[in-house]
Amino acid sequence: MSKPFNITIDKGVAEMILNHPPVNAIDSAGVVAGSSVLISGAGPIGALAARAGRAAGAASILVCEPYPGRRGRGGG
Repeated sequence: MSKPFNITIDKGVAEMILNHPPVNAIDSAGVVAGSSVLISGAGPIGALAARAGRAAGAASILVCEPYPGRRGRGGG
């Protein structure tokens, strides 16, 4: 992965994290302090979405996961 020459590594990493689909989903959904969030799937994307929801201040996060091996990986 190459980066433009006019940004720092720190800014590039921050932009990569903030532009990640689960983070964008939480932002687009308007999650704020006290919100409730439902996430379908506790795989890597769902786990990051749960963490992003918690960081946004969600009071309640429910992660639905049909596969027993992934349950409990809600990112909390």
